[in-house]
Amino acid sequence: IPNSVVYLSQTFAECAALKTPPKISANVENMQICFGQSGITTMPDLRHCSKLTTLASTFFNCHNIVDASDFYIPESVTDCGSLFNGSQNIKTAPRIPSTVRKISNIFKNCPALEGTVYIDTLAPDGYSAALLYTKVSDVQGNIPDELKEAILATK
Repeated sequence: IPNSVVYLSQTFAECAALKTPPKISANVENMQICFGQSGITTMPDLRHCSKLTTLASTFFNCHNIVDASDFYIPESVTDCGSLFNGSQNIKTAPRIPSTVRKISNIFKNCPALEGTVYIDTLAPDGYSAALLYTKVSDVQGNIPDELKEAILATK
């Protein structure tokens, strides 16, 4: 993807044959629904994407993703709403950095997700249904205990 590309909204959505994501431009700012309902099995490398702000629904209904524990969410990202919503086979989640302000529905409808999720954000713009229909047993991170309990209560 050329460095001139900054907007990847729905670029690879519904590409069932796509298994490996392409190299993402360092200048990309928005990846909303970028890989939604695609066949990707591995996560894209976003460590160099310092301008990226939106990952909303990026992996919506990506049923081939199982392990996202090493997926790096850049500190520039503020919106992770519905990031993995409906990704039914995801078992491990990435750490959510403190810069993220929206995590509503982030792991909603991810029934294979279990164990502990690490959330460092205070998410003032919402966390409703963040863990709805998951098997998550604990929330850890640099957030107040009452927020951990509230997020855990959304399942």
